[in-house]
Amino acid sequence: MSLRTKCAVLLLAFEVTLAVTIFLTVRYIHTYFDDASQSLTSSSIGFADIGRLQTLIRDERTTLQEFEPHPSVFLRFTQLQNDIQRTTDTLCEVLDGKLEKKDIEALSRHIQARQATVENYLNLARAAPAETNLSFNSESHLALESFLGRLESRLQDDVRALADKSFVGLEWATLILSVNMLVGAALGIIGMFLVRRWVLLPIQELKKSTDELGRGNLQHKAHVASEDELGQLASAFNRMSSDLARIEQQMIKRERLAAMGELISYVAHNIRNPLAGIQSSADACRRQLHQDSPLRVHHDEIVYAIDRFQRWLRELERTCSPLELNARPTNIHEIIDNVITVFRPMSERRCIDIRRVSPNGLRCVKVDDRHFEQALAAIVGNAIEAAGDHGRVTIEARNDDDPAQWSLLVSDTGPGIPQNVRGEIFEPTYSTKKSGHGLGLALARKIVELHGGQIIVECQAEGGGTVFRLQMPLEPNAGLTHG
Repeated sequence: MSLRTKCAVLLLAFEVTLAVTIFLTVRYIHTYFDDASQSLTSSSIGFADIGRLQTLIRDERTTLQEFEPHPSVFLRFTQLQNDIQRTTDTLCEVLDGKLEKKDIEALSRHIQARQATVENYLNLARAAPAETNLSFNSESHLALESFLGRLESRLQDDVRALADKSFVGLEWATLILSVNMLVGAALGIIGMFLVRRWVLLPIQELKKSTDELGRGNLQHKAHVASEDELGQLASAFNRMSSDLARIEQQMIKRERLAAMGELISYVAHNIRNPLAGIQSSADACRRQLHQDSPLRVHHDEIVYAIDRFQRWLRELERTCSPLELNARPTNIHEIIDNVITVFRPMSERRCIDIRRVSPNGLRCVKVDDRHFEQALAAIVGNAIEAAGDHGRVTIEARNDDDPAQWSLLVSDTGPGIPQNVRGEIFEPTYSTKKSGHGLGLALARKIVELHGGQIIVECQAEGGGTVFRLQMPLEPNAGLTHG
């Protein structure tokens, strides 16, 4: 999820939660006060109707008690009864939701009883002579007034209960608002935590990684686990750091190769002149010897070895330049014998037994004889140095289990190569010898890989020592160039 989406979801959740809580609060308060207002209004109307009805009943009762048969009095009774009926209907409508059904029925019975009493009394008054003194029975009016008084008391109780309920509603409203504030605060804290986790901490990690990169620590990585924009930025930073580290290593190697080129040119120049002098002296001595002299063979070997050293020097000067293969069928035994011949004097001085073995008769292989001989000489020279005095170096060419490959094994009886440095011995300028420069094995790997093969370093299980296994293809990449 992108950072923009995360922030949008967080903001939307905050707004929705806050809107819902505020909506519920306003709705509760509005509903409560609306009900309270309607109840208070109906109670006020009910109080007014009850008071008016009580007044009308008292007026009717007083008028009946002081009754005088006159048309105006009868008209007044008619108006009072109409007013009482209208007020009663209004009161029943107002109190319909506040009173029980039996109370409404009781009010109707009291009204009807009063009305029947009044009608009977008026009928008697109309039929009786003028001098007749009639008495009015006001029990129904008193019962109605008493019932209205009870209704008024009940309305007063409802008003007091409504007032008490208003305090409860105020407490609930305060509680809801407090909960809203807590919810808002909790959402704010959660938002701050998420923003810190999503934004601030990754930015701090990127700043730390940038500082480490500025101090030259190209191996430091930015640890940002998210997959948003900042995570993608951290991944790009790590890739950039890796690229810079690789470029730095390439620059170091190029500087080393440049230094090696200068060193090789200097060494070749200083060795070539003495070799030329030795070769001239050997040629002069050879010409002065008799044709059958046994020393001529030794002089021929000296001249041949010097020619080979001259050729190696020329090849060595081209180690920092591109190499081009010219693979052709070659007798591998001749290459091995040439290398053994070159190193024979050094091995004899140190009493090192150097030999070639060919268990399965492998002879003809397809390699660039000049370059491959140079690579083999570098490996054999390293083996002789590692074998020590009275040691043994064995060179074996044989068919491989893979029919498309063959192997060349150079083994020695030296102390072996530690596991932790086996990957570094082929790097230019790396050497475990005090007088070594680390060029030979680097050049050997370069030539072998140019043929399409590889060099594998193994340690022998018994007797110690090291085995350099050159796994070569039967059909090398002829004609390829390697820089």
